[in-house]
Amino acid sequence: MKNTSLHWLGKNYMQSFGGDFEFTHADYNFGNLEKIFNNIDNNPKTYNNFEVSISTPGIYFKEKNEENLYFPLKNQDDFFPYRYFIIYF
Repeated sequence: MKNTSLHWLGKNYMQSFGGDFEFTHADYNFGNLEKIFNNIDNNPKTYNNFEVSISTPGIYFKEKNEENLYFPLKNQDDFFPYRYFIIYF
């Protein structure tokens, strides 16, 4: 998280995790995440003052909006990552 957050504007950073059908036992998985998050929140010196929580995209974007950040626009050149685009015939 620390490495990725260095390239993020503002103080709020969203780290997505999981995928379809990956957390079929939500009580178990979120219980473990809560333990990890509590450990991070209770040890600010160890984790560089990170605060973590489980949230929704709506809450995240509300917080980002309240930061009043300026996001620079991408130039008009093409930005499609061709090196990762493979067509099979």
